[in-house]
Amino acid sequence: TGGDSTMRKKKKDFLFTFGAKDHKEPLTYIEVTHVLPSRSKRRPLVITGPKNFGGACVRKRILQEFPEKYFLPVRHTTNPGADGCKVCTKKEFTAMIKQNELIEYTKSGGFYYGTSYQSVRELIVTGKTCILDVHPQYLPALC
Repeated sequence: TGGDSTMRKKKKDFLFTFGAKDHKEPLTYIEVTHVLPSRSKRRPLVITGPKNFGGACVRKRILQEFPEKYFLPVRHTTNPGADGCKVCTKKEFTAMIKQNELIEYTKSGGFYYGTSYQSVRELIVTGKTCILDVHPQYLPALC
């Protein structure tokens, strides 16, 4: 049908544009539709944008509006004083980086912080939808 071929073409153009080496500007949006996957095939809700675009506010609002549906993955950190995070040593954290076990990570105030694939999988297996607020540079790690 005409509608199906249009959707496939849009997706193909998006993938080509995203992967193009000579593309100078990032895409500003992509059309999305609401699809409810099966419990075993849930995908994270990814919030991304430039620094200070308000992703934390969007994430907070979603969690307030739908507390039974959306959840945050447990983050890993080397900061022993961080609340709600799984604390590990610097050696363990750098090993996770080398073994590509982290979707994203950053260093702030002398401590490492990151989100592991395993913490996202643990939510998906239980049928929960995970929210990720990541910098655009980490999007390829989610594909």
